[in-house]
Amino acid sequence: MAIYKLTGNNERLERLEATAFGQEKILERQDLQRILRDQPEALEEGLFIIAEEFGNWEGADRRIDLLGLDVTGRLVVIELKRGETGELMDLQAIRYAAMASTITLQQAIDAHQAYLNNRGIEGDAEELVKEHLENPESQGFQSERPRILLVSEGFSPELTTCALWLNGSGLDVTCIRMQPYQNNGQLLVETSQIVPLPEAKHYLVQVREREGEVQKPHPRQPWYIPGGKAFKERIESAPEGFRADLQRLYAWAVDLEHAGLAKLDTHLGKRATLRPVVSSHNSGLITIWNGSNGASIQFWPSVFHKFAPNAMPLVQKLIAPTPLAFASSVSDVSDKLLSTLRDAYREANGLVMDDGNKVGDGQ
Repeated sequence: MAIYKLTGNNERLERLEATAFGQEKILERQDLQRILRDQPEALEEGLFIIAEEFGNWEGADRRIDLLGLDVTGRLVVIELKRGETGELMDLQAIRYAAMASTITLQQAIDAHQAYLNNRGIEGDAEELVKEHLENPESQGFQSERPRILLVSEGFSPELTTCALWLNGSGLDVTCIRMQPYQNNGQLLVETSQIVPLPEAKHYLVQVREREGEVQKPHPRQPWYIPGGKAFKERIESAPEGFRADLQRLYAWAVDLEHAGLAKLDTHLGKRATLRPVVSSHNSGLITIWNGSNGASIQFWPSVFHKFAPNAMPLVQKLIAPTPLAFASSVSDVSDKLLSTLRDAYREANGLVMDDGNKVGDGQ
């Protein structure tokens, strides 16, 4: 496929000329790796970089270009090539994924702390890694079968055939092409996933789940526990002034679960996430927090947009002037807000409001 731009008064299409990173003097490590390290969302939404040039192996002198965690908490081995065929990167990545499969959560945290220190970035690696693992879609730290993300200017037929075969054998290999284009002296870069095709990925996941090939959260993982028991137990250790509000929010959440509107999950005992029953993954509209600053509700706008778009403006109105950013928290939780959130969960499950109207009607 080609990239075109509209010219004139939107009269015609002008084709942009494809170029090559080498021709444009863009280097593999100093340029591409640095850029993708700082902007991993160019490859995949929710990608979190743990380390760069990771090579903490005993008896081996190998380094992974970038090591990350995806939005589900699964380890991702990222290999980059500037050339037009991606030659041998699949073999390298398989070796690296096998070596990375023994990495523990603590080793990942230590690697991220070293990464931050080397770059002169202030931050607590343990807090940052665990914060990523607590997002609504995370299933906790998973390293047993790392994903492989191959990023190249081009892919030979041999490499794409190998990637497709590996995916069919139960591995998870993604190939992303980065194609540069010239536009009157300005360099444009198109990123496109070519393996697996985006429209086929959901089908492949369903097949793997049916065949039992997708790893499920381990029941003993302390950061992800179905149900609200761990959250309820933590309420007893909260400061006395917070307990009444926490009990109130917890009772409301349990009522939603009993009504068949939400599934309750607990993360690290301090966050109870409420997922719509219709959701097939771990996303929730809200999370109830038992934190050092008291009881609060955290909103996840991206999930609202997907499951309850009509209810979102009503929720926004009740918590104004606080804007709903990526993850917004409010501690002033009124009965009206809880009622509106209940309607949001009804919308997320394809139901109408208790009075028979659609969510948002007559509000």
